[in-house]
Amino acid sequence: MTRAAATISYQYDFGGSLNDYPKFGVWPIATNSAYLATYNMFTGGQNFTGAQLCAYDRNAMLSHQASPAAVCFTVANDGNFLPSDLDGATPPPDGTGTLSAPADIAVAPFTPACNGGACIPQPNKQTLDSLGDRLMYRLAYRMFGDHASMVVNHSVTAGSSVGVRWYELQAPIATPTAFSVAQQGTFAPDSAYRWMGSAAMDGAGNIAIGYSKSSSNVYPSIAVASRTPTMPLGTMGSETILQAGSGAQTTYDRWGDYTSLRIDPDDDTTFWYTNEYYSRNSILFNFNWSTAIASFKAGGSSTSPDFGLAALPNSLTVSRGSYKTTNVSVTAINGSSSVNLRISGLPRGVSASFTPNPVTATGSSTLKITANRNAATGPAIVSINGNNGSASHGTSLTLNIQ
Repeated sequence: MTRAAATISYQYDFGGSLNDYPKFGVWPIATNSAYLATYNMFTGGQNFTGAQLCAYDRNAMLSHQASPAAVCFTVANDGNFLPSDLDGATPPPDGTGTLSAPADIAVAPFTPACNGGACIPQPNKQTLDSLGDRLMYRLAYRMFGDHASMVVNHSVTAGSSVGVRWYELQAPIATPTAFSVAQQGTFAPDSAYRWMGSAAMDGAGNIAIGYSKSSSNVYPSIAVASRTPTMPLGTMGSETILQAGSGAQTTYDRWGDYTSLRIDPDDDTTFWYTNEYYSRNSILFNFNWSTAIASFKAGGSSTSPDFGLAALPNSLTVSRGSYKTTNVSVTAINGSSSVNLRISGLPRGVSASFTPNPVTATGSSTLKITANRNAATGPAIVSINGNNGSASHGTSLTLNIQ
């Protein structure tokens, strides 16, 4: 008979302060093996005072000791630190586990996304918080034969939009704490907004970033990009949409800042990414995020799902006080995707609805055009547009209102 292992939990008291925004990492060196944590501290849960950088005795916890030691370092009036978190089977060099004050590393100039505030657009015109004032989880650490590497990211202004700024930091084995920038880049291939990212590196040195993507005509979607060591420094490959969004967030402007990209320990090459999205639009559906979990490998296919769009018939005559319908077909290209449909250019007194919306390609939606009794008469050409998070297409519909 097999007996289940005992489960033991630990708690640590921060007195009258709230230890907010916790981030965790594993530092499994031979001596002083630690679970690392960083917190933003608020006195009485209200007044920000700085950060706590903490290390918990990992060996003591794994051996179920009653009161494992914890050491915390206070950084006054500064916050949003990240602990390093090991990937791969090779542990950090012994003796590199000293907890001390942070040191600055010079990087290329940047402007924080939205100046640290909320400017990420959605199709419903409400903006989302960029959290551009901080690094995003994780600070992924990995050992190679002659050096250690760490990768991390944050969101920056990129032209008229926002992109993911990512870094690879390296330190030689001889001085394993002397990190400097080995390469850096900002991924912003078009005018859409990319933010709230997470970075990781596999055992072959491939780097990937996962992030959210949104714009005035793209619902918040989940995307990734990756690079191989043979590519020019500071560059990423093409974008792949892992999950197209089908709805916008309303009221609350915070988004998925606990998103995380990790490496499968079984093969050390498969990336696993977790992020949030909305599966549909509804004022009553707010806060009901859906979670997507997807895996991929760097250097794999970067062909994003695409689609074709057509209306048949593409001309309708509608009398005042009545309605007509047409069929909008969505044809899948390079794999199935969820396509959100919109219509623009309707004459005064004319309304429209799609059933269903969004449409899974290949599929179709019934477009209903309704003219009220005071609708403007005469010919008009309206636009039907579709978007799956990575591609946008349109087709026209000719109306004659009588």
